[in-house]
Amino acid sequence: MYIAELLSRAYIVKPLKDDIEMTELVHSLTKHLQISESRKKEFKEATLFDVGLSHVLKFWNEGWPSNGQNISPEAWEYFKFRDNIYVEEGLVFLNNRIIMSVSVRSEILNILHQAHCGMEKAKAKARARQVLFWPGITKDIENLVSKCKTCERYRPRNVKEPLICHEVPNLPYEKIGTDICEHGGNSYLIIGCYLSKWLDIIKQNI
Repeated sequence: MYIAELLSRAYIVKPLKDDIEMTELVHSLTKHLQISESRKKEFKEATLFDVGLSHVLKFWNEGWPSNGQNISPEAWEYFKFRDNIYVEEGLVFLNNRIIMSVSVRSEILNILHQAHCGMEKAKAKARARQVLFWPGITKDIENLVSKCKTCERYRPRNVKEPLICHEVPNLPYEKIGTDICEHGGNSYLIIGCYLSKWLDIIKQNI
């Protein structure tokens, strides 16, 4: 009875030993976030009123359910990340990345995409993955970029090299082209006449 009473009074709400380092990192990140106080306040309020993240805040303080059967669909998408979720100053982190609420995601995507990376989505995705997270963020970035007319217009394309014209020579072998190829383990020198299109194939003794 004494042990049960002691444990009931001194129960541990949050996961511990192996999480201390990450908790300190998240605390440091929060202190040095490169965002204004007004923006940070906006993110906190959005987190508080987000259906899924408000449940995450509750679970962080009271403990996650042992299984996801009684969790709302909005909170369920965070359940599999629960061991790596931390809360600091009203912001929810997945490891060292801030989890963005549904209400601010469109704005965040537009800010990330201002440089119009085109179909080089890796740039936008890498930039986002460094600091931000929400379920499906990679797919959302791809969809945004694929629908962007500016990106479509300026994205790199595999353009064929133009054909190079040359003057037709007057005499055979006046102008030739050469190349080396391999076949059956042997090397061959190929000489082509620009006038007659005749090919000389000479085996190389190497």
